[in-house]
Amino acid sequence: MGDWLEYKVEVAEDDVYRFQLRAAVYEHPGSVSLLLNEEALGSMSLPVTGEWQRYVTSDTEVYIPAGEHILSVRFESSGVNLNWLAAELPTPSPTPTPSPCEGPIFPIPIKLEAESYCDMFGVQIEPTSDAGGGDNIGWTDAGDWVDLGRIEVAQTGTYDVTFRVASDPGGGRLQLLLDGEARGVIEVPSTGGWQQWASTTLPVQIAEGIHDVRVLILAGGVNINWVDFRLNDGVTQPSEIAPGTYAIVNEASGRVLDVAGISNANGANVQTWDYSGGGNQHWAVEPLGEGRYILVAEHSGACLDADSGSNNVHQWQCVGNLNQEWRIEAQSDGSFILRVNGGSEVLGQVLGGDNNGANVDTRADDATLAQRWRFLEPSL
Repeated sequence: MGDWLEYKVEVAEDDVYRFQLRAAVYEHPGSVSLLLNEEALGSMSLPVTGEWQRYVTSDTEVYIPAGEHILSVRFESSGVNLNWLAAELPTPSPTPTPSPCEGPIFPIPIKLEAESYCDMFGVQIEPTSDAGGGDNIGWTDAGDWVDLGRIEVAQTGTYDVTFRVASDPGGGRLQLLLDGEARGVIEVPSTGGWQQWASTTLPVQIAEGIHDVRVLILAGGVNINWVDFRLNDGVTQPSEIAPGTYAIVNEASGRVLDVAGISNANGANVQTWDYSGGGNQHWAVEPLGEGRYILVAEHSGACLDADSGSNNVHQWQCVGNLNQEWRIEAQSDGSFILRVNGGSEVLGQVLGGDNNGANVDTRADDATLAQRWRFLEPSL
């Protein structure tokens, strides 16, 4: 705080200039002041990037008269690494036209993995801790883009396009383009961390035929894991989930149901944790009929059990009690509510549980994402 940099600059003409600063901010939001010939020119807020070498470009527009000047950058906060700064005349950004990607054509419904792009500009790939494993794209800045290939639409209609995103600072904006035409924008709030995943859905009218898919980053600071296309037919998805083994993902945190300590014991606590592919994170969904299911931990053979003496949830030997039976209720966005068959309470991650080890309990449905779940096939 109080440090400053000084540059001698020559400006060719009076105009409003776009001033850019690329910085990494580890823990707390940063702030800098801009001065021209020791007079205040403007200020900039710098978002938290979470790592000393994870850089994000921030910008602002300032008026600078022609001539030679002394431009100063004064740091109003500590904990900022600066890579570079630049000033240029702002120019309108034309809508980029995707170049056709050769390769397979994907019929809808389809989940397009962001890291499996066929062309891109500006992004990087990193491992993801989201359920399903694999990689995600990150280090995004305004103007970056990814081409995700071609989709085939069997019938004209409204389709739900769901983006799986994570952002520590928030403020990201993504635009969907089909065949080079802008089809909608989503705003990405802070999800609580670069690997704290959430889903946001954009309804889009899409004509029958084959279309090239591009995601354009309008404002950076957002990671993308996948983009999912499926028909929105206005009908709630079927309440019956297919029997099988799943990782059960919390919609708020992106973490999965996990038996603490990989324990086999009765009463071992159930929590949420980053997906690692262990048997204590895989649950066999076994139907009992009439919309009722038991959820059996793969590693222990014990059932997901709503404790009869409290609202806590743990694993227990499967004994056929009502508190081990769950009704899996589909929601229109593809997520599910897990309701205890012996009552009206639903399964949820404890609010405010932003870290590994957040507890899971049952309580009245409050319609928050913490009580919504997705069933994904294990990948590790």
